[in-house]
Amino acid sequence: MKSETIHKRKVIDFLLEWANERGEWARLLLDFIITKEAISDNERLKVFEYLEKDLGIKSNLPDLQVKNYSLDNKHTNDLTINFLSDISGVNKLAPDQILKFSKNITVIYGQNGTGKSGYSRIFKSLGYCYDKRENVVIYPNIFSNEPHKPLHAKINATINNEEKNFDWQGDNIKELNSISIYDSKSVGISTNAKREIMITPSGFHLFSIISKELSKIENILKNKVSELSVRPVLSENLHEETEQSKYFTTLFNNLTEEKLEALSSFDNKSDQQRIDDLLVQKKNLNIDVINNELRLLKLELEEIDRLTSNLYAIKVFIENNPLNVFHDLQKRLTEISKESEESISSLAQKIGVELYSSKEFISFITSAETYIKNLSNKEYPRDTDEEICIFCRQPLKNPDSRKLLSDYRKVLNSKREQEIRNIKDKISKISKAFPLANCDFNLRYPIFGTEKVDSCNRNNQKYIIPEELIKFQNSLNEIKNYFCSPNNDYTFNGAIDFSWIDRVLSEKRKGLLLTKTNKEASLSNISTITKKVTNEINSLLDKKTFSINKNILKQYLRNLKRARMLETGISKLNTKSLSTKLSEANKELISDTFSKNLILELKSLKKDYLPVSINFSVDKGISKLQQGLQNSFSISEILSEGELKAISLAEFIAEVNLNPINAPVIFDDPVNSLDHSIIDLVAKRLIKLSSTRQVIIFTHSLILFNAIFALLEQNKSDKNEHSFLETQNNAECSGIIIEDVGLKHSVNETIKKINNKLNVKKSSITTKTIKDCYDDLRLAIELLVEQKIFNRVVRRYQKNVALSCLKDVNGELIDKSKEDLNSLFERSCGFINGHSNPDSFNYDPTYEDICSDLKEFDRIYKLFK
Repeated sequence: MKSETIHKRKVIDFLLEWANERGEWARLLLDFIITKEAISDNERLKVFEYLEKDLGIKSNLPDLQVKNYSLDNKHTNDLTINFLSDISGVNKLAPDQILKFSKNITVIYGQNGTGKSGYSRIFKSLGYCYDKRENVVIYPNIFSNEPHKPLHAKINATINNEEKNFDWQGDNIKELNSISIYDSKSVGISTNAKREIMITPSGFHLFSIISKELSKIENILKNKVSELSVRPVLSENLHEETEQSKYFTTLFNNLTEEKLEALSSFDNKSDQQRIDDLLVQKKNLNIDVINNELRLLKLELEEIDRLTSNLYAIKVFIENNPLNVFHDLQKRLTEISKESEESISSLAQKIGVELYSSKEFISFITSAETYIKNLSNKEYPRDTDEEICIFCRQPLKNPDSRKLLSDYRKVLNSKREQEIRNIKDKISKISKAFPLANCDFNLRYPIFGTEKVDSCNRNNQKYIIPEELIKFQNSLNEIKNYFCSPNNDYTFNGAIDFSWIDRVLSEKRKGLLLTKTNKEASLSNISTITKKVTNEINSLLDKKTFSINKNILKQYLRNLKRARMLETGISKLNTKSLSTKLSEANKELISDTFSKNLILELKSLKKDYLPVSINFSVDKGISKLQQGLQNSFSISEILSEGELKAISLAEFIAEVNLNPINAPVIFDDPVNSLDHSIIDLVAKRLIKLSSTRQVIIFTHSLILFNAIFALLEQNKSDKNEHSFLETQNNAECSGIIIEDVGLKHSVNETIKKINNKLNVKKSSITTKTIKDCYDDLRLAIELLVEQKIFNRVVRRYQKNVALSCLKDVNGELIDKSKEDLNSLFERSCGFINGHSNPDSFNYDPTYEDICSDLKEFDRIYKLFK
């Protein structure tokens, strides 16, 4: 939550300048936002209607009167918190505590974990700080097994000299939201390179609201443009390339109402009759029939080319392999084969071989010779009794057997047999070269026409084949058998007239080409006529469609015109002009004043030597602060932790001073990481700040506590109302308030604190409680040495040495007690978790231990009273 000052009049002046420059719709929008800081959907639509009026779309809206806005005199000028009471549900804060605050400055001291932050969180939920979120989450006592109580506190405050009571239940209280809080997280946020301004003059937030509303109204405008631009669905589809189709799809923005009248001029009687006549004319053009005939002609021509190619292949083969040559080879093969068989038969007959004249015998003898050659046994059979049969591996002891085999081999390897093999090779080559693939002269298409087979069946037709082509096919089959089956007894003595077949095919091809050319010319002519007729039909049909939908198209034409006018309004809704006004207001009401305040605050903390650069900008109606070192380096990456803390405090106080409302300023541990010299400066600055607004400080720093105390003691004549309080814990709760502690600390108050912690049920006292008591006892010993034994000659956290008190120091009594006191001090340090303790004991202290040591301390303390 951001705080806002009461300078609403000046901010509204800038907003009015912006609205008057934009027009009536902007003044109406501003009126809604100023009066209610919110706008309903209906009101937003009303603003949009006045924007349409400004764009020349609507003219029936009444003129708006320029308004003057007066300030509400009931705003808060002065706020003081008097006390908190009846607190419940806030961390471990004890019930029935009353936290009273002085009018000027209140310092609440307490060690870590004694409840200071719990009280601070209540203020944080009410006011604003660098770490402010929408809702500050405050947890109950999570360590308690008891049911959690709801958040609650009574807040007594004085507003404009009137005392008021508020019941806080964790929610925001508008009258108290000008409270400002500085806590441990403020350093990192406030010294960030870019952040939002925490405090702005009242009404600055209206810039952000207007910016968001402009975006919403722009969405309304864009949605309206989209709705108006929706193309109507016509009752019939338009045809490509008609004038109506072109205007409807691409040129509608150029369409005028006069042109629309011309495009939709359709006579239901004469124009409809024209459409009917044209449809009949188109039907009679038979383009599809001609296209089908052309497709068939193409296939027939391809068929002619196939037959011609086949004819050429057969012709070439016959020319290269004359029939008489092939016939002579066949005849010669028959003759010499017969001679070879007779020679072998003669040899077999002499030896008494059976079936010597059969083909099987001749085949066997031939295969046997081939086998012997494969064995590379050229001299087989040798004329010796040791020779064996190569087939059965039995001895060939009979000389006649060996001679028969030898004679067989001589016959089979004679020149006659070599000639037989050569002739067979030639015949085989000629047979293999025969173009079998080109012997298909069957017709697949009716090249020569068709004839009906059954007069009752229109589709039962067969292709006409010329008688000559049938004879050619028969002769071709004979040739094929002759060349491809050379071992049969068939001989071919006929002749083929290739020239006649070639002439028939050539003439037929010329006739088909001529028919194709004529039909293509006819089709081209018909296509032109058909296209012209089709275009006229489509134009009349689309004119009819426009005529039927003329009112819809007129409305669409008006919608597009309105959409174009609306689109010009997008520039009017641009936030650039608003940002310009915000920049002007930002400079006049924030940046100049803040920059001057920051220089003074840095100077008061002796940090004005740091070259911190400050720049302001605006983003979507929100003021932004940019800062760095030498305009480019990050503050957090260059400066020390103490310097960052000092700059953060300076910026916080500089922003607080932008707010003229005298509202409380809360500081929660403001001097962490600061050395004692800066702490003194902070103490002086906070005391000075308390003269103009209430200052409440929560701290665990004795240096800050005593510095403020000493400064106020030195200036009692300033009539500064102040108080010093302390928060303590017991075994169950934190935030127990100790009032009137005087100069912090005294031996009596410290011992009293120990007794308060032990003055509970013994069963509820834990080891931690006892260790805390030893921590307090260690402090009591230090205070005894400072205040009683050395009579305040040297005081902790004070700069001066009181030499005038030295004469009252009892050295003899010190000598008697110093060993016992030192032993008690070391024992106390051994039971606590301090940073510089002696070696701690290896056991936990007991209730009896602390009671015994308190008794010993009391004995020594009485010696110096």
